[in-house]
Amino acid sequence: MNHNYTKLDIWIESRELVKIIYKKTSSYPKSETYGLVSQMRRAAISVSSNITEGSAFESKRMFARYLNIALGSLYELECQCYLSSDLDYINRKDSEWIIIRINNLKAKIKAFKNKVL
Repeated sequence: MNHNYTKLDIWIESRELVKIIYKKTSSYPKSETYGLVSQMRRAAISVSSNITEGSAFESKRMFARYLNIALGSLYELECQCYLSSDLDYINRKDSEWIIIRINNLKAKIKAFKNKVL
């Protein structure tokens, strides 16, 4: 039941999210390089990485487990977007736009996970 992750919309969209996060966090204060910037970038990367890793397993349950980890990373990233807005590192409009993208991707991953199981 091996999936070709490069053909999955959720994987393609998760890569787009990485690019968005890298671009937005590039203007954060230097003091956040090893703090919020690093956390946000790692959370964004984790989404596509876990989709990829989970696709390697023959077990549907294992793939679903990695999809859950990807979802957890999206929730983490959502929180960090709110914090970024609270700290005025990103304007509220950009934060809300990113959060909408995150929520759309969460819904797609949940739907895909239900299809896998």
